[in-house]
Amino acid sequence: MYRNYLKVTLKNLLNNKIFSLINILGLTVGMAACMLIILFVQDELSYDKFNSKADRIYRLYMEYKNQEGEFVGGVITPYVLAPTIGTVHESEIEHAVRVSYGRTFTIENGDKKFQEPDIALADPAIFKVFDYELISGDIETALNEPFCMVINQSMATRFFGDEDPVGKTVTVEEQFEVKITGVMKDIPENAHAHYNAFSSMSTGDYILSERVRTQWGEGSQSTYILLKEDTEINSFRASFPDFIENHTFGEGASDFVKLKAQNLLDIHLKSNLRGELEPNGNIQNVYIFSVVAFFVLIIACINYMNLSTARSSERSKEVGLRKVAGAHRSQIIIQFIGESVIIAMCSWVLALLLAEVCLPAFNELAGKNLSISFTEDLNIIFGFLFLAIATGIIAGSYPAFFLSSFKPATVLKGNKGTNNGKSAGLRKVLVIIQFSLSIVLIIGTIVINNQWQYLRTKDLGIHKEHMLIAGIPDSTFRRQYEVIKSQILASPKVESMTASNKRMTRNLTSNLGYEVQDAKPNLQNEQNPKMYGITTVTCDADFFTTYGVEIIKGRDFSSEVPNDLSSAFIINESAAKLLGLEDPIGKDVKGATFDFATMDFVGKEGKIIGVVEDFHFESLDYTITPVMFQMSDQWLNWVSIKLNPNDVPGAVSHIEKIFKGYNPEQPFSFTFLDEDIDQLYQAQEKVMNLFVWFAILAIVIACLGIFGLASFTAERRTKELGIRKVLGASASGLTLMITKDFLILVGISTLIAWPTAWYFMNDWLADFNYRIDLGLSIFLIASGMAVGIAILTVSSQAIKASLVNPVRALKHE
Repeated sequence: MYRNYLKVTLKNLLNNKIFSLINILGLTVGMAACMLIILFVQDELSYDKFNSKADRIYRLYMEYKNQEGEFVGGVITPYVLAPTIGTVHESEIEHAVRVSYGRTFTIENGDKKFQEPDIALADPAIFKVFDYELISGDIETALNEPFCMVINQSMATRFFGDEDPVGKTVTVEEQFEVKITGVMKDIPENAHAHYNAFSSMSTGDYILSERVRTQWGEGSQSTYILLKEDTEINSFRASFPDFIENHTFGEGASDFVKLKAQNLLDIHLKSNLRGELEPNGNIQNVYIFSVVAFFVLIIACINYMNLSTARSSERSKEVGLRKVAGAHRSQIIIQFIGESVIIAMCSWVLALLLAEVCLPAFNELAGKNLSISFTEDLNIIFGFLFLAIATGIIAGSYPAFFLSSFKPATVLKGNKGTNNGKSAGLRKVLVIIQFSLSIVLIIGTIVINNQWQYLRTKDLGIHKEHMLIAGIPDSTFRRQYEVIKSQILASPKVESMTASNKRMTRNLTSNLGYEVQDAKPNLQNEQNPKMYGITTVTCDADFFTTYGVEIIKGRDFSSEVPNDLSSAFIINESAAKLLGLEDPIGKDVKGATFDFATMDFVGKEGKIIGVVEDFHFESLDYTITPVMFQMSDQWLNWVSIKLNPNDVPGAVSHIEKIFKGYNPEQPFSFTFLDEDIDQLYQAQEKVMNLFVWFAILAIVIACLGIFGLASFTAERRTKELGIRKVLGASASGLTLMITKDFLILVGISTLIAWPTAWYFMNDWLADFNYRIDLGLSIFLIASGMAVGIAILTVSSQAIKASLVNPVRALKHE
């Protein structure tokens, strides 16, 4: 019996090549797209799962109430948080560890000298909390002593080749001798943060200021805790207000400070705190792509169901004969579902091959390194196999039940089927679903593209073209900065130059306390209502001139009397609003600055000399924060150099020559600001590109089905079209007659798709601080594209049918 079913299936496939090709091609492309999306989603969901204790690891962070009464959180926490909470909650916490923000340091080993990024201070228990595997060294002692370091394999190879580096020393920043005490495997790609080396946290006692090491208002570390197995997280969180009140800022502090705990597995997809260690993913993108995968597969299944029910009349006599021969309805259902599963299995094999071929291009688009191993990833392969079987059953279920319901007496008398009205009605519903999904995808594509373009092109309030950014390599360079600046500016290839402690487009993390004359009382700081925590940026005199930032009140640093530079402050509009000052010029300021001589913060007093218009120092992921700008000739980490656009290569060569003149061993590393800004939105660009490609695939699959259905419809109406032509109907009129039926379905689809797309895309846009509006034009364009697709797809078959010779058409059976 089953052998007969297989023969019939193969015969039907060969006898109906066009419909078979459409079905197999649609299912193949649909399943291949679904496979790639599943790999992407699986990778996004896998972040940090390599840690065996991930369910008990939490990142602590603090939220501070701003002047508007909103709590804003950041990942950088005080140095004293981990040891304090580890002691207070010793019964609940197994380990509390600190990891400083990864920084770039100059590392020397003999004649080898590199700028090594992502080097952090860490507590010794880091290897007991996270599954960072040591290849050599002892996790119990590797980070116990000051000035010791565990490096990763890549760094070990760069500096020591095949030698074992444990026990050897390197020089850091030309002044610290650091001992290598261990080598760890490179941190897996699917980690929320990556480090090339960990230096012992006890080193911080020597290189960090007393203020940073002792004050609760100074953030310098990320804090992680490993809870004991019997600790319940919700009850532990309930103790946070008491901890804030009694062990941090003092009584009443919980009114303006909150302590939060975030599970490690939630960081990559569900966190967007200020100062995230690396760009995170977005759980909404996972949902979006999961929905897209579902849409693509459903559209492919709809194609199969539509074409199978449309061809029901061709199979009606077969069903009638089988029933007369004694076949039960269940056997016929099994036969047709079996046919569908066979087609799905063929498509599954082709889909695996297609996914493998497309994977390199997909990785390029997604910024991933995904792969399919046909020998190791058996769970994934069998998962896809299950998906194929499920797809076959779903796609073949309705045709099976529909065809098996035919009555033998009716179909053998010449009626080619039953329930034709219901069949046609179902096909219209399925076409409406297809077009609705297609319109939703088109709208989503337009919205995502427009939002990405908006972020890339929004005016940031600064000059960004031909702006070279380079790090200040060492303290020697910093001390000679003014001399180096004059040498660089001596060339006409350079227009202007400045330096600052923070790099443009990067997070602002230096938050210092300021008392400002006549500022309104700070209701969030009951201990000292005169004190405001304001983000601090230090710079030289030419910062605002170089970046083209407008001074809206007062004057610039560059116009200040030299003797007064050390006591001058400039604030942005947001800071003036925070302080409640309509005219802040001349107001006295008491604050602090960092002194590299003592490696500590020292007091600084002066006056506000100017107010600058708000501009975006950070990415558009954050709203503009209040900023206090102050002059400094020490606290400078980055140079920004505006180049003459007429000779950019010559300018770069000139700057490199001067840099290398002061530090010949140090490679000249630089970027351009506009490229940095583009990198900020690469994640959104990748999401957009992926969404566009999968939306196009879904629409192409839908077009295949509509093409097949239009072809079949035109074929079924051949005799009718011949009669109409004999009666005087024109070819254009007949084409319009066939096409308008599908256009009516597109109109109904629009009514369904518009509110659906608006709901989901409005929800997606809600996560952006700066976003586009969902105007009517987006929806009209999407529906217009759907109408165009329908016309192009259907009209080709309609025109072909309308041009058939009437005599031939009237002979058609």
